[in-house]
Amino acid sequence: MNLDPKHLRVSRDPGDDVHLHLREVLGEGSCGTVWDGWEQALQRDVAVKVAIEGSPAAAELLRLEAYAAGSLEHPNVVPIHALAEGPDGRPVLVMEHAKGVEWGTLIADARHPAWETHDGHTVARNDYVPNRLGGHLRILLRVCAAIEDAHQHGILHRDLKPENIVVGELGRVLVLDWGIAVSLRPEGEPHGPLPSVARADSAGTPAYMPPEVVLGHNDDVGPWSDVYQLGAILHEVLTGEPPHGLGGGFSVLARIARNERAEGYPADAPPALVAICERAIAFDPAERYQSASHLRAAVADYLRRRDRLALLQEADSGLKKLSRLVAEPEASYPEIVAVHAQCRLAYQQVLQAEPDNDVAAWGLVQSSAEMVRSALARQDYQLAEILLADLGDQPEFEAQLQALRDGRRRDAEVLKTLEKERADASLKRSWRARRLILVAVALVGGAAQFVAGWAQDAGLYRATFLEHQVLMAGLFGLYGLILWRLRRRLLAPGATRKLVGALGVLLGATAFHIATAETMGLSFPQALTLQNLWIATVICGLGFTADRRLLWPGSAVLLVFAGSVIWPGYETYAMGLGIAVGASWTALIWTERKVPSESQQAGYKPM
Repeated sequence: MNLDPKHLRVSRDPGDDVHLHLREVLGEGSCGTVWDGWEQALQRDVAVKVAIEGSPAAAELLRLEAYAAGSLEHPNVVPIHALAEGPDGRPVLVMEHAKGVEWGTLIADARHPAWETHDGHTVARNDYVPNRLGGHLRILLRVCAAIEDAHQHGILHRDLKPENIVVGELGRVLVLDWGIAVSLRPEGEPHGPLPSVARADSAGTPAYMPPEVVLGHNDDVGPWSDVYQLGAILHEVLTGEPPHGLGGGFSVLARIARNERAEGYPADAPPALVAICERAIAFDPAERYQSASHLRAAVADYLRRRDRLALLQEADSGLKKLSRLVAEPEASYPEIVAVHAQCRLAYQQVLQAEPDNDVAAWGLVQSSAEMVRSALARQDYQLAEILLADLGDQPEFEAQLQALRDGRRRDAEVLKTLEKERADASLKRSWRARRLILVAVALVGGAAQFVAGWAQDAGLYRATFLEHQVLMAGLFGLYGLILWRLRRRLLAPGATRKLVGALGVLLGATAFHIATAETMGLSFPQALTLQNLWIATVICGLGFTADRRLLWPGSAVLLVFAGSVIWPGYETYAMGLGIAVGASWTALIWTERKVPSESQQAGYKPM
């Protein structure tokens, strides 16, 4: 925005109808006064620089500054809004109000509150912060970027110093005061009002002036001259003062001309950064970085290496902690896994940026080995297997891992067996089929005995040992036919399979008992009576050893036996009653009971 000089009105009275209101003085410079201003038309804060009254040289410098900065469009160069003349004819430069602090303030105070908004690290006011080297280097990178852009546009700043660099919020950095800038273009090539380097006077802030400027060797002045001033600022960051000391006048200029340096670098100054600084401030311009971009690349590379070094140190600390935790039997395994993950990630990040870093490669192997050792100790074979795939040939760990795999395989087989035993022992599976079998036994067996007793009383049938055996053979055949037709449903669960087998054994034992009784000379009624006795004995025995609820049907059958002894002649009815009561009662109460298998009773625990 260009303000018409004829219509630019400036006033310090807020009530005046003018373009710019000047509120308070922000600072005094060699060519003018900087005011805190308010631009009425756009309703915004601005900085207004007014040339010194009665000084044509100051007015010219202000115009040069406006041209130099205004011809650049870079985020780290202060934006110029307008150049006009005030009512008294003096030039007025309107620019962005660069809100922030001078870099020199931050160099002098590592705990300045501005660091909290610029560097991104909140530091308590009472905390001790020895330096802000990383933050200073990031500021330097932005200044280098601005100066590099200026050089590409053929402009040499010539007055770079901490006081001419403003550091604002969110990392914003602005380079100010371009009043003594000169053109880098060849002599005779026009560059606006900017004088050429060859015809420029020696000017600048003495403590930061490069030797070729001090000595008046204009032929040696070039982009490397600004590089010297950037190096001088870096020297001040590292040591607290420029290379030839602070101060002004001829004393510091004489030291620069004779290359008399101030005291050396502090012991904790990083050697790599010292080397960068020394090259930037070399007395011979040919030995310096030849452009701001070269200096910027060197600092950026140092920062990357510095960050990698910090990451490597963090990883090494993590490795020591990991080793300590692995050696502690009571250490938390999740904590070990977390520390290993952080340590491994740090080493990998270093190797990604620097593949030939042997320290990081060794640390990565060691951290994985420690984690494998812990995983094997806690039988986490899956994690151990994954890490060993990265480690390569590790006979010690491979043997342990193979032993663990074998143990896991045995565990899987035993658990499979246990699961089968559990399923076989479970009375919940196919309980309806078992109840159906028992109810069928109660109805068919009991009814058959009652029908036989009625037939005997009616004179239609006389029971003998032979007829009983023929009846048992028929029952065996019917029983086998039912099992064949329903084999998949009845014989799959182990508990049902055992019940079917037990009933088969019971039928066979009954036939054997009748045959034995006949051989011993017992009568058929006596044989039936004794059959109730041993059936009751078997059921009660199962009640004592397997399921106490079976004592109830066993006791009922025992009472039936006692009744047949007390009232002889009703043995057949008693036999039918015993079969009906025993089977139906068992069907009623026989629900799931979790009986431990032999391996579970032995106290087996998987690896």
